[in-house]
Amino acid sequence: MTSSLITDIEIINNTLLERNPFSKPPSLTTNDIWAKEDINDLETLNAHGSDAVMQALQDIKVSKSESRSNSIVIMGAIHIGKTHLVRRIRRKVKNLKSGLFLLIPRLDVNKPWESFQNLASESLDQLGGYEVTQWQELATLMTNSQYKNSPKDLLTKFDQAPPAKVKEIIKKLTSGYCKANHKKKLDPDIVRAIFLTLMQTEASFAVKWLCGHSLAEYKANELMLPPNNQAFTTILGILKIISLHKELVICFDELDTIDSNDQGMSRQAIAAQLIKDLFQNLYRGVIVSFLTRENWTQFILKQVPQAIWGRMTAYGDPIILKPLNVDSSIALIELVLGNFYKDYNITPPHSLYPFSRDEFIAVSENKLSPRKLLEWCRDNLNRYLSGNSVINVIPSRVEEAFCAELNDVTISMMDDNSFMSSALFYSFQQLIGKTINNIRIDSLEDKLYGKKRDMHLNFKIIGFDQDKPMRIGVAVLQQDNGISLGAGLSKLKDYQKFNLTRGCLVRSKSKPIGRTVKINHINPLTQELGGEFVDLKFEEIKPLIALYRIYQKRATDYEISEADILKFIESSGEKYQIGHHNPLIQEILSDPSGIAPDTPEEPEIEPSEIESAPPENTNDKELDQFFSL
Repeated sequence: MTSSLITDIEIINNTLLERNPFSKPPSLTTNDIWAKEDINDLETLNAHGSDAVMQALQDIKVSKSESRSNSIVIMGAIHIGKTHLVRRIRRKVKNLKSGLFLLIPRLDVNKPWESFQNLASESLDQLGGYEVTQWQELATLMTNSQYKNSPKDLLTKFDQAPPAKVKEIIKKLTSGYCKANHKKKLDPDIVRAIFLTLMQTEASFAVKWLCGHSLAEYKANELMLPPNNQAFTTILGILKIISLHKELVICFDELDTIDSNDQGMSRQAIAAQLIKDLFQNLYRGVIVSFLTRENWTQFILKQVPQAIWGRMTAYGDPIILKPLNVDSSIALIELVLGNFYKDYNITPPHSLYPFSRDEFIAVSENKLSPRKLLEWCRDNLNRYLSGNSVINVIPSRVEEAFCAELNDVTISMMDDNSFMSSALFYSFQQLIGKTINNIRIDSLEDKLYGKKRDMHLNFKIIGFDQDKPMRIGVAVLQQDNGISLGAGLSKLKDYQKFNLTRGCLVRSKSKPIGRTVKINHINPLTQELGGEFVDLKFEEIKPLIALYRIYQKRATDYEISEADILKFIESSGEKYQIGHHNPLIQEILSDPSGIAPDTPEEPEIEPSEIESAPPENTNDKELDQFFSL
């Protein structure tokens, strides 16, 4: 029995005021693009953009050419709904099971290929059309070259079998798959890593390796993978395997951010070069780039040779997104209100209530973007319903942006040393001139090799510890591989070369560290050199990441100034643990304990030890039986 519809105008008004249907920020984050929840999307708005992408994908599907790809530029004003279009494309690809989807936001301008590998692999770790991760979907397709199982059935078989048996099966699958595709010259390590995503106990390590992050030596040996892989080579290897089974859609978002790498090359120019290289190595896929007209003209046409940007527009001239008109403005508001009224079982006086059609005709003359129109509705709802006792408090624009980005921060970001150090560096920049824990911060230095950043020693805090000169070197080192970790710690201990008075290692204490690294690096740093090991905790770095993200997108996504962000830090620092209220910042500036931390010890397993206890032998007949169960 369904509840009766609500038609009482007072109840409707109070419901609108208490649960403003426009209160959710109209801008989308990365999490929103992947989210299962329905998000108000007027699919007729700029349908020509998403339709073009899906048509290009379909053209590739029906093509008999072994190697065919396309590249599309979609161009629109700020806030016109480019990220909504990205989400629409992703949902279409998923729902139609028409391919795999990669989302490339926040590209690292100083390490574009490494960043692309990480973001692409994270995308493939999202759920696809079969409600398993896209990695697992790909692994199933690879397995089904010989056997026929649904992705979920295959995962069940891998979960129910003994781990030793599964690893032997993966070993045979890798060998058989590479032999079957010997003309493609596939990298067996990449093939093995993809098959390992089917193992619940090892999937996270396999994805980590595929993301480009180093593995601890014991784990790399256990999985029969090299500790590290090279970004460009690995990306090409992954693309080659995908092309054997599925078409691919790659969407580049957040290309309007105005920044540049250490050599002064703009984000847009760096992305254009990467897209050109991808296009030349993509077998069956569509690359989609989202830009404003201004950035296309200023940073692409004027700074990039035609041989490069011509690849970006292989599909044809850029597709131009259209602004709202009267009809689309009204349709968008009717969609938002219609979904709201449906959720609360309300029958309103009319579809635009509490607004009027004449009002939107007048508002539409200002040619508002979808975001601006939704913000207008949010801010004017109280005015239309004046006289009611309930008041809906609207957060500041900066706070709204901060909360949206805070919700978008994921724990996987903690493995990105460069991104973590950039977020820390930005927060310390806002503290120049302040005294915290008796340390006065006078300046920061992030280019310790002249004009070039160091991949291990991230930045230096310069100031005074009471009356003594102080120069703290900060290194975020989250890598699991002992050799790479040792290389970073060697620099952090070299006080003379880098003119340091103290070294500060920022690393999660939950991460294992090998005995040799502890003896040779951690103990000397903390016990002999007056250095410090600061625990990198997700809940403490999370608000700093969100703050850095709104700074990066302040002009393009949020229309706020640096001064606005500084005011927010001053007014809300304690509430959100930013600025000098952040425990991580306070710990970096605290007096070192002089004690080496108690961290898990990495197992030191030699390859020979693993090989001396091989898993139960599995012959081809047993392999056939395993997949036919």
